[in-house]
Amino acid sequence: MSKKISYLSIAFSPKSWLAWVKHWHSLPVLSWLAGAHYFREGDYELASRHYLKGLRAHSRHRAASCARLDYAYCLYRLGKWMEAKEELQELVCGDTKLKLAYLLLAKIELLTSQPNSAIRVLESCLKFFPDDVQVITRLAHAMAEAGDIEDSFDYIRAMLARLKSRLPIDDPQTTPVDTAICTVELARGNLAYAQHLLSRVLAAENAPIEASLLKAELLLQCARVVQARKLAVRVMYEAPRDPRAPLLIARSYLSPPNLSEPTWAVQMAEIACRLTFWQNTKCMETLACAYKMAGREDSSELLIERTMVLQQVKEINLETIKEIENSVKLLQDIDLVHTKVLIN
Repeated sequence: MSKKISYLSIAFSPKSWLAWVKHWHSLPVLSWLAGAHYFREGDYELASRHYLKGLRAHSRHRAASCARLDYAYCLYRLGKWMEAKEELQELVCGDTKLKLAYLLLAKIELLTSQPNSAIRVLESCLKFFPDDVQVITRLAHAMAEAGDIEDSFDYIRAMLARLKSRLPIDDPQTTPVDTAICTVELARGNLAYAQHLLSRVLAAENAPIEASLLKAELLLQCARVVQARKLAVRVMYEAPRDPRAPLLIARSYLSPPNLSEPTWAVQMAEIACRLTFWQNTKCMETLACAYKMAGREDSSELLIERTMVLQQVKEINLETIKEIENSVKLLQDIDLVHTKVLIN
């Protein structure tokens, strides 16, 4: 009963009605008003139900594209990434072009180890949003992730230089552009220039987490493991849902001379795998390596097998995710039993 009362109070709120009519010049779709309320509250499960209900009944409404984008974001937050991709692909192929739809789709592609697909999405986005800072900087990071800088170096470098020349020196968008330039230069092998520019970026108040992750990666490559971990831990506090920081920490425990602490590598790699809903091959390969280092050969072989399947099918549903997690948990329980037997 309380849910029903809450729904009615949201749907028939005069403030919500006035805001809707003013923006869309039409009568509101009540389920979308309710969905927007639960979206703001962070209840993505309930919000997704209301958005879907409205989309089924009003698929041709002028607000349908925005509702579909919110619905896709709810699916993304719930870990239903394949369903989210379907909704986003429908949006980017439609007549209404929403930049956020392209950016979210590219993000999911990167999280699921599909950087080349992310590049294609962002390049399509550039046709409709040229010289956009978010699109160009994310394209640069995606190219670096794909290892595609060699062929595209001059193209992306010129684009970033042109973008930077149009921004005032004190513009806050300068730091993400500089960070993207650092990413490209590092991928190209121009270490000295990248380090110099990265130091300037990190000295700024609004340095993006990508800059901190780049610095941590450089520190790890220079065997300055403790400093790299401290920086990565700081990123984990700033962006707790980003898998890159725990993945970097896991890798730091798998490189000499830190091979005596595989337990920490396992814990950090498992966090990265959960954050990517077991859909990122790099995270799973790192976890498999950590399991092997910890003497858990069965768990390692399971993850290697799953990673190979994931690379082949390019798709994974929630049932498969649960199956992987249950298999890993079962093997953990078996390891625990074996340990107790040995102790006793």
